[in-house]
Amino acid sequence: GIEQTAESQALAPRTDLASIMIDFGGGEVSVFPDLAVGPEVSLLELLEGVTTENGVAFETKAFEGLGTMVQRIGDKENGDDGRYWIYWVNNAKLPIGADQYQIQPGDIVHWKFEGFTDE
Repeated sequence: GIEQTAESQALAPRTDLASIMIDFGGGEVSVFPDLAVGPEVSLLELLEGVTTENGVAFETKAFEGLGTMVQRIGDKENGDDGRYWIYWVNNAKLPIGADQYQIQPGDIVHWKFEGFTDE
């Protein structure tokens, strides 16, 4: 019955869903698990939906040839302290903008606000 389904779902990770983790730095991390993934939804659209729903400030900026980049999440904006929003999907850094990456079921996305160098 229904109970059995709920139980088996609790034991197995929901592979039809994606999750987004946003690391603002300084130990402040927001996690948005269990995000429904529709067909042809870009990572940018998913992130925009999550931030809007949760009242988190969110800004993008379009760059010719690069696509739309995330400019600000919360109170962290690109360029602050020489740090920028960078994302990984399933621990891989992708060479495309978030507007060009089509989110896949089961994806774990990690946004980090960090510098390009460790200096």
